[in-house]
Amino acid sequence: VSIFTQTTIPNNIGSLNPHVINAFKFLNIIRTSNNRILSRLAYIKLIDVFELLK
Repeated sequence: VSIFTQTTIPNNIGSLNPHVINAFKFLNIIRTSNNRILSRLAYIKLIDVFELLK
């Protein structure tokens, strides 16, 4: 499953929505993995999620 499909958050939802919580959990798992490239991609996607929630 792609990082982007697992962490795509629909527009106009609150920060406590399960989509947001699941995206953070998924990104945390990927970010702490041993795969350096996936970890970097997860960090970049995490920044996107934070920007969306501003």
